[in-house]
Amino acid sequence: MSIVSALLRNLGLPPLTRRPEDRVPTPSGYRGSLQHEAARCTGCGTCVYVCSPAAISLRQSGEQAGAWRYDAGRCAFCGRCAAFCPTQALTFAPDSLPATGHRARHQVSHALEPHTCPRCGRPVTPLAAPTLMRWYGEAVPADIAARQGLCETCRQRLAGENVKRGYLGQRRLDER
Repeated sequence: MSIVSALLRNLGLPPLTRRPEDRVPTPSGYRGSLQHEAARCTGCGTCVYVCSPAAISLRQSGEQAGAWRYDAGRCAFCGRCAAFCPTQALTFAPDSLPATGHRARHQVSHALEPHTCPRCGRPVTPLAAPTLMRWYGEAVPADIAARQGLCETCRQRLAGENVKRGYLGQRRLDER
C-alpha cells in the first residue's frame, strides 16, 4: 500500500475527534483520581513513605492538627499508597482527572483532627470503627475499645498498671 492510497482512504473517513464531555469508557481496575477518607486516616505516614514521586505529603504540626496533601500532577498512579494503607483510607475512583484546567484542581488537602486523650489531654488520633471491625470482627473486644481513645503513653501506663495489679491479685483497671 502506498502512502498516497492511505491518505486518500483516510480523507474519505469521518473525523474521530472526541469532545471533552465525550469521555472514553474506563476499563475495570482503572486507577483514576485518588480518594482520601479523612475520618479513617490516622496520619501514620505509610502512604508518604511508599509514594516514590512524592505526590503525598503529611505535615504534622506539633500538638496541632496535621494536614494530608496530595498532588495528582506528581502522581504515577501506581496504587502503592492505597495498597499499603493500614486503615484503607485511600482508594482510587474509576473516573479520570480532567485533562485541562487550573493546577489547583489536581491538588487535595485534608486536615487531620486529633482527639484528646482522656487521661493526659495529649492529642491522639484513634482508629476508625470500620478499621477496628475489619481487624477484630463485628464484636471489638472490650479492652481494645476501652483503650481506643488513649494516647500511646497512657496505653503503656495502663498496661503496666494492669500487669502490676495482676501480680497483686486485683482487678484490671480497664475492666471497671
